[in-house]
Amino acid sequence: MTTTQRIPRAWRDELVLALRERDVSGADIGDALAHVESYCADAGQGPHEAFGPARDYAATLRLPSGSPTATPGPLLRRATLLRYAVGMVAVAAVGTSAASWARAEPVRLGAAHLAVTVVALACLGLLVRHLTTFVRWCTTRRWVAWIMLQAGAWAAIGLGLLAAHLLPGVGVTVPAAPLTAVAAAVLVVPALVAQLRGTLDDADVLAGPLEDPATVGRRSRRANTLLTWALPLCGAVSVGVTLGLNRLIPA
Repeated sequence: MTTTQRIPRAWRDELVLALRERDVSGADIGDALAHVESYCADAGQGPHEAFGPARDYAATLRLPSGSPTATPGPLLRRATLLRYAVGMVAVAAVGTSAASWARAEPVRLGAAHLAVTVVALACLGLLVRHLTTFVRWCTTRRWVAWIMLQAGAWAAIGLGLLAAHLLPGVGVTVPAAPLTAVAAAVLVVPALVAQLRGTLDDADVLAGPLEDPATVGRRSRRANTLLTWALPLCGAVSVGVTLGLNRLIPA
């Protein structure tokens, strides 16, 4: 957004979110924003004064659904839950198994690992179930989303330490090298396939008034690339952290 625009960011974000929830395309949302900007410039009014609350105004717009990158719906939510659940398990597995591999030991899994996995997946399920609310917080209340993510991360760390203390037993041992390879493949292969197929360039670009569509498109492609490779990057960080701790605190 440029400094010459009359649409406040909060009002704009609320309108965009309301229309995205209805699966309206980026082009149609851009046209709606351009109309609001043009009207406010001619009338000398702000969007809230001219059109009322953004969500109420969005409800009056009869725009077709059918964005090429649809977001609502239970099917997508189940798919999102499954993809990130597998990714979270792979991130934890690749770090743990890499550390065991470095010590030339098998991976020892017990009740503590199972407890942490179940709680983490339950939290992920809640997040996906309330994905729309969380996205709105990330857009309009970034500090709330940041606090929630930080609280979740530290709670997971604390739960892992508590579970390891209360449930120290080993239930099964797994060879470290094959587990590392499988977990790494689970993280890297989907991202690599998306990169090679060019699906990272399929973003539904939303360019507001006074924004260059080409510039917005480049930002969208960079964001898609970052999101696609987020889990492999988390896996790499997990390996680095566990190997570092392994050197500092030998088993």
